[in-house]
Amino acid sequence: MPYDVKCPNCGGVYYETTKYFERYRAANGRMFRLKEQYGPNGYNWEGFPADKSIQFADLACPNCGGSIVNSSGRAVRLIEQPVEACSTEAKASKKKKK
Repeated sequence: MPYDVKCPNCGGVYYETTKYFERYRAANGRMFRLKEQYGPNGYNWEGFPADKSIQFADLACPNCGGSIVNSSGRAVRLIEQPVEACSTEAKASKKKKK
């Protein structure tokens, strides 16, 4: 199951993981792909190439240009559940607090 990847700089969710993603290995271009709505069938944005040689700062967010990983190349912010579920849960928890 692919995970959504949240940019630590702008907070956007433009990439998702591929079958090559391994949480505890240094990230590279094969591990991510643009989400469908931003790729060729959507807004037609260009992401980084799906290549092992693309690492660290080259793993750039298409919106803000910041790296989606930290300097070790391992810390990627994953959204463990669908974005819609996260926003629904946030709304539900706000209602409970009232």
